[in-house]
Amino acid sequence: MHGRIGLSNWKDLFLLGSCCVLFVLLSSNLESRDNATQTLEDAHIHYKYSLNLARGNGLVYNADDPVESYSNLLWVLLLGGFMTLGLGPVLISTVLSLVSGVLLFLYLWRRSIRGGNQEYPTWASLLLLFALGTNHYFTAWVLGGFETIMFALLVTLTVLETVDDFRRGTDRWALVLLVILCYLTRAEGASVLGFYVGTKALQYHRQRRTLGRFLVRVVVPLASTVVGIILLRYAYYGLPFSNVYYSKCFQLNYFSGVTYLHSFLADVGPFLLVLGAVPLLAIALVGQRELRLLAAFVVLWPLQHVLTSGDYWPYYRYYAPVLPLLFYVAVRGMLLVPRLYPHPLTRPLGPLLLVLFVLGWQLHPVAGAASHVNLTYRFGTLYDFRGLYLEKELGKDEKTLNLRNLGQWLYDHTPPGSVVAMEAVGLTGFYSDRIVLDYLGLMNADIAQLNEPGKAIEYTMARRPDNIVLHLYDTPAELAGTPTMELGRFLVAHPDFQADYALAIRLPFKRGEMRHFTMLPPELTSAATNTSMAVYRRIEPTETIPGIGLPE
Repeated sequence: MHGRIGLSNWKDLFLLGSCCVLFVLLSSNLESRDNATQTLEDAHIHYKYSLNLARGNGLVYNADDPVESYSNLLWVLLLGGFMTLGLGPVLISTVLSLVSGVLLFLYLWRRSIRGGNQEYPTWASLLLLFALGTNHYFTAWVLGGFETIMFALLVTLTVLETVDDFRRGTDRWALVLLVILCYLTRAEGASVLGFYVGTKALQYHRQRRTLGRFLVRVVVPLASTVVGIILLRYAYYGLPFSNVYYSKCFQLNYFSGVTYLHSFLADVGPFLLVLGAVPLLAIALVGQRELRLLAAFVVLWPLQHVLTSGDYWPYYRYYAPVLPLLFYVAVRGMLLVPRLYPHPLTRPLGPLLLVLFVLGWQLHPVAGAASHVNLTYRFGTLYDFRGLYLEKELGKDEKTLNLRNLGQWLYDHTPPGSVVAMEAVGLTGFYSDRIVLDYLGLMNADIAQLNEPGKAIEYTMARRPDNIVLHLYDTPAELAGTPTMELGRFLVAHPDFQADYALAIRLPFKRGEMRHFTMLPPELTSAATNTSMAVYRRIEPTETIPGIGLPE
């Protein structure tokens, strides 16, 4: 390879194309029983924001009601821009994710042919792309409606090009733009920003450049962006940070963050964890400085979620954007292993470890090839817009309580302006109360500050166009109460409260514990549902378009 893509590389181009096709096929077809139901719950939040933006109502969930419940500003703006052309959000998000994935593959492959790169040969790059393109932790996000794949592209580009600048001693304004795009896409973009500033500080120190140049080229553009976004948010929403951060990240529940990290590591499994430690050791001992910077970034990436306590269910969503870099570091490190003990017998160790790494991921029960064949895998289609699929536990003939069907039922059976009292015993056993409010677009800073772990919490919502009361419990002792009794206590404690419809749901711990307080239709109940997330925002029929609003 000589750094040029030509006909002489047709074999490599064929293999590269095959990896891209695998990625597209596994993302689009084999990832779900029904592609139309692959959109995840949270996606409908930013879909609604994008819809209102396209209609000229601004960045709001409901018109004239400035509440921020999204965490992906750039993604919302992109979807809103395309929706002004009449395109549906599901189509837009899927195409953007697929294009981002293919561009990511091309970029990673291009790095292997730059100047005949001997430390990252093309065959190793193709193995990396095969492992990534068939990895369920990564491909599952293509159809979810999220920015995850695009964010992975931005993170990979920014971090690797930052390391290239460090190695060559160069400065590029385009990198500053990439850092800003990362920051605007996800909150985790702040980690990329910190990595860029820290790496540039090391580079400027090594080159003995002046502090003034560092401030002008690095600090001022990025600081201006961060401060500008905070001021704009404060002017528009009245808060310096997103409601999502207040509700999920500012609680500083470190134990929760460690739990999410432990869950992810446990899912990865001991074999892959031990195998992944080998290249890190090689990089630490014999790797170049820029490779050590990359390894440090990958290892420290989860720390931000431990410190902020993270989101609840999609901890995979946090780690998917860094998977390309993780695989890249693993490949580079494994090829360095023979240098730990140079000997003719150790030369095959690098390629052998790399093959084991790829096979290990392929045999992984959740992320590997088996998960693509098993169409009822426990991640990916788990959270789609119809609710939770639990066919493994319930059987195909049983139904689950699901968000959108209940939303439709309430919409059909309650008049506009009616009040819904929802009492959910054990709700926080599966969902956080703050996340429930975020789902409904009702979270604000005042409510977020009320939460004290281990105590009962009462929220009374009166937000247009619906009125919802949630009575949520956190302590195990209170989970013993029946929904009827607990809702009764709530209504007695609030004699002035008149509910047009009262709904009580219990999160069961074994089969047969599902109870309902009022005339809950049988099609909305289950002997063993796994969720109490049951109230969806009331919306007008005119707002129903493909991918938005109530099911048609």
